Amino acid sequence: RDFVDLDNQVIVVPPRAAVKNDTRWKCQITSRTEKLLRRWFQQRKNKVKYDDSDIIWLNQDGNPCNSDNLNSLLNNLIESSEINPGSRTLTWHSIRHSLGAYVYDETQDLASVADILRHCTLEAARKYAHCTPETKREILEGLQ
Repeated sequence: RDFVDLDNQVIVVPPRAAVKNDTRWKCQITSRTEKLLRRWFQQRKNKVKYDDSDIIWLNQDGNPCNSDNLNSLLNNLIESSEINPGSRTLTWHSIRHSLGAYVYDETQDLASVADILRHCTLEAARKYAHCTPETKREILEGLQ
């Protein structure tokens, strides 16, 4: 929880915890996320498994979340919601990719994509520079 600054709507990740680099980085959060985190921090006070933990979320076994248990959770959500992913394998990284595509769709700016996804180069962000399904549909509808 020491990474979270709700008053400034930011999560600050120190170098010791940063993935893929050794620099401190800030992640802006929306006002909606800030409100949800405030509510969660109040709720977690009533959960014993969080008594001696600063970790924001723990899995059902009381361990920190990681890619494996997050992907398992995502698969359970997909199954219970009866979403048909077709031949695609959806992972938490798929959500990151979608975020990059939607940021590009909204801004048409690779620098914004790189900044939000913490890419060091515009070339790394370029893979997100494609139309979202909604934009493709709008373009096709406009051609009729």
